[in-house]
Amino acid sequence: MNIFLRVLMIALFGYSSISKLNDPSHTIRVLESVGTPRQIAIPIVTIVIIAELFLACCLLFQIEVRMLAVKALIGMMVLFSTFLVGILLTNGPIVGCGCGGALELYRETKAGVYVGLIRNAIILGILALLHASDKSAKLRRR
Repeated sequence: MNIFLRVLMIALFGYSSISKLNDPSHTIRVLESVGTPRQIAIPIVTIVIIAELFLACCLLFQIEVRMLAVKALIGMMVLFSTFLVGILLTNGPIVGCGCGGALELYRETKAGVYVGLIRNAIILGILALLHASDKSAKLRRR
């Protein structure tokens, strides 16, 4: 089960980063829509693309590297979720997240923001399971 979940997360974050890489202008527009200046949005998007792809690849390595990658991915998901909550609380512009998700039906609607939060909660749960599993495996090896 651990391997399946790890492969799922590698595929998800790999796909998300490649999707943003394929059309970074969309994700840049998302940040601009909430007031982020373009000269700041571009490096943020670049860092997110690199981080997602790098951390997805790190899930292939030994347990210590995986555990650090999972912690970093949890942090990213919390930041992404905070962004979505901020949109809801401020009644800000509702734009697609630019993550290349399969939820295009709800894109750019309030329902889409809620679906994004539910999706992020599921991903956070999977990442927490992976972390607990790796932590348990690391303890057993001692």
